[in-house]
Amino acid sequence: MNYDFSHLTSLVVDDDPVYQMFLSKILVNTLKTRTITKNNPIEAFAWMEENPLPDLILMDMEMPLMDGFTAIKKLRSDDSSKGIPILACTRLNSKELVLRLAQIGINDFIYKNSDIKLIASKILKALKTIDDNSDRK
Repeated sequence: MNYDFSHLTSLVVDDDPVYQMFLSKILVNTLKTRTITKNNPIEAFAWMEENPLPDLILMDMEMPLMDGFTAIKKLRSDDSSKGIPILACTRLNSKELVLRLAQIGINDFIYKNSDIKLIASKILKALKTIDDNSDRK
């Protein structure tokens, strides 16, 4: 199937350049989104101050300078960004983590060691939801 979400912008926030590239390839090559990558939430917030807000954010949970939990709480507390769908990316796999992520308002999560098809399907689901709820058709 061919997907074209070129009218949507995805923001990948992860301190691992290899994982950034992995997610970017799914977003750009498979799903055709405009994709921005940042190494940490501080860079991401600086970019968002100067540019239109992204339609989707993929946020690593464990980063130096500011962790993903803190960043998501900040995004959810700001009226301009609180509605942006966020997929939390983590290597950790525990029920406690999933509950904690749900409490801070993520839309879904991606285990970094998951199969590429599962990761792509979660991103696709989020993009379809955005597209279905968007006035931009």
